[in-house]
Amino acid sequence: MGAVLLGMLYAAHFVAAVAGAPKTLVSLAFILFVVPVPFLGWWAYTRAAANLRKPFLLLASAATLWLSGTVVWYVYYFAGRRVIPEPPGVWDAFFVPALLLVIAAIVVA
Repeated sequence: MGAVLLGMLYAAHFVAAVAGAPKTLVSLAFILFVVPVPFLGWWAYTRAAANLRKPFLLLASAATLWLSGTVVWYVYYFAGRRVIPEPPGVWDAFFVPALLLVIAAIVVA
């Protein structure tokens, strides 16, 4: 039931973004989806079977880095009066290792 509700919320977010909802609203909704992911990742890691612990550890770490990078990006975004900052930036120090950890988790799994 929870997965269906989350799927419907994500679909509504996607449709709103495609339909041209204000960027601030779409951005705020995106944060609501991003924030719980690292916590759920660490929760899944603590409950994973022994043979899946390493991939879950890598994915939980990646999710934590991704959330950190998102927070840093938003700091720059709001400090720059809502002008999208030019990449590369400080936030990439979080995003790049996160992507590498996801690739490592896929290889390990």
